[in-house]
Amino acid sequence: MELADKYRIKTKLKSAGSFDKQGKFLHAFQIYNTLIHEYPDSEDVMIQYALHLEGIEKYQEAERILLDFISRNPDSVAVRLFCGQLMLRYDNWEGCVDVLSVITLAEEPVAAFFTGYAQYKLQEYGLADIGFRNFLDHIKEHELIPDAYFYLAKVHLNLDDPAKAIGYLDLCAEYYSSNYEVHLLYAILHHRNKMYAHALSSIDKALKLNAGDDLVIEWAAEIYYLNGNYSKSRTYYKKMFDFKENLNPEIFARLGDSCFQTKKYREAADYFTQALALDPENKLAAERMSLLEKYIKPVKK
Repeated sequence: MELADKYRIKTKLKSAGSFDKQGKFLHAFQIYNTLIHEYPDSEDVMIQYALHLEGIEKYQEAERILLDFISRNPDSVAVRLFCGQLMLRYDNWEGCVDVLSVITLAEEPVAAFFTGYAQYKLQEYGLADIGFRNFLDHIKEHELIPDAYFYLAKVHLNLDDPAKAIGYLDLCAEYYSSNYEVHLLYAILHHRNKMYAHALSSIDKALKLNAGDDLVIEWAAEIYYLNGNYSKSRTYYKKMFDFKENLNPEIFARLGDSCFQTKKYREAADYFTQALALDPENKLAAERMSLLEKYIKPVKK
């Protein structure tokens, strides 16, 4: 491409980008349309036009033109990488893997990270492990390194290897010591290892950083209950009503038990009744209901 063409593309794209920022999308489109016809194989034109389409909520059209470009220019690493990231933003995990798996580690190691993430979302944990480790093995400095450690920890949690998961999470924590998701994952891993006191310490840290997160609330209820802090487990089990439509019978049973242990007997009876309505064989609810007869009468069974 001639220097004059490169300069023209640069100035026209700057002008189109300015129109996009001002919300003058028709003006921007006219420029992109002209450039695409004049320079159909320009990576810069294609990427910015795709961003324009995404900005006006035409994701499928953006994906279509990128895939068309790739079919004509299969060696375009820049457009493949952009297309893969676009697909990630819209949960097209399979498409992302297809587009990015062609890129070699020598060409662009970060493609392995995005492929690993897509495989993780597809629950292909073995392949996700390979993708994240390939990324880490081929790059020394990158803003996504701590994220790779974090997802490797989640991968190995799902592969039922909590020891390896904690090892990766320790590496992640060197970067993200104040991230609530890191402390939540520590809590989950300690819970998996039945180290409930350690899980309690971690969930306390997660709550201090983000007490409103649904998953933090769920695990707080579970961990406080297992540690015998029934006042707090009652609080957090009840918070789950705000975001979960269908609670399972064991949740009702443990909420009932939290009430029972804090001497809120009538409230406990209500939750045990709900647990038994969902699961008449629920052992915890049935045993506690029989004990409640000593404290309140009558108790409906």
